[in-house]
Amino acid sequence: MKICTQLTDLPSALTNTAIALGTFDGMHIGHKQIVNRVIQFARQSGGTSVMFTFSNHPRSILYPERSPKLLMSQEKKAKLLEDLGLDLLVTIPFTADFLKHSPTEFVDLLVNYFHPAILVVGNNYCYGYHGQGTSVSLTAAGKQHNFSVEIVDMVTFQGTAVSSTVIRNLIKTGQIKLAALGLGQRYELDGTVIDGDKRGRVLGFPTANIAVLPDILLPADGVYAVDFHLDHHIYQGLANVGSNPTFQGRERRLEVFLLDFSGNLYGKKVQVSFIDKIREEQKFSNGNKLVEQMNLDIAQAKIIFALS
Repeated sequence: MKICTQLTDLPSALTNTAIALGTFDGMHIGHKQIVNRVIQFARQSGGTSVMFTFSNHPRSILYPERSPKLLMSQEKKAKLLEDLGLDLLVTIPFTADFLKHSPTEFVDLLVNYFHPAILVVGNNYCYGYHGQGTSVSLTAAGKQHNFSVEIVDMVTFQGTAVSSTVIRNLIKTGQIKLAALGLGQRYELDGTVIDGDKRGRVLGFPTANIAVLPDILLPADGVYAVDFHLDHHIYQGLANVGSNPTFQGRERRLEVFLLDFSGNLYGKKVQVSFIDKIREEQKFSNGNKLVEQMNLDIAQAKIIFALS
């Protein structure tokens, strides 16, 4: 899969493209349906399957104070799209200048750079200045410029229409298993193991302190059963998300205690895959009480691992 981060990098001979349009934060089951349709059309027509999206959330420019944390890094999104079989990922910054494009100017951009045969969008897709363009106006523009528009209906799970906002709210409230149904996979965080307080080592539960990109969403505070991906191996573990109130911590962070592992993790790039939430984060009166609870958490986690 080729990746372009600016429109001027696009192949000059690009034509007969099938393009998925949208933000695609989290690549949930609805997003995958759109991408799979684009890939299917391109293969049937001998064209090129494309996703045209943004490297930052549009709300970071439109409404900076309300810009959401992202569900997935650009690197992770690219890997998932490559695994699906996409030919070309175009991911450009959404800027104040790009915001000024009218719906007509945005369509002209698509025609001039991509020469599309078909555009595939969700039924809530909007485009152009302040979202003035809709799937209806896009369909009309397609008739004018000789491309077709396919509108994919909302996908539902558990009786709810799937969206990045819905999944984000589930993760923010610790409903990690339900979020996985909407994502079509477990919620995962990538990061690098960094130096921590080393307090867990003293208590007999050494933890890996994971530095996650600041614009990526951390789940709700609490303790979770997780799979820990390291150097092509998977280890079982318990993740704590929170500020460690027992020891007057202030900064929210992600720490993981691994079962049946010993070794130096500092500087390692890892992935934490959330399976289920065990309990809320608690403040204990002393370290011994925390150790007692950790042993109970491990027992509960082993049940979750056996059932997962």
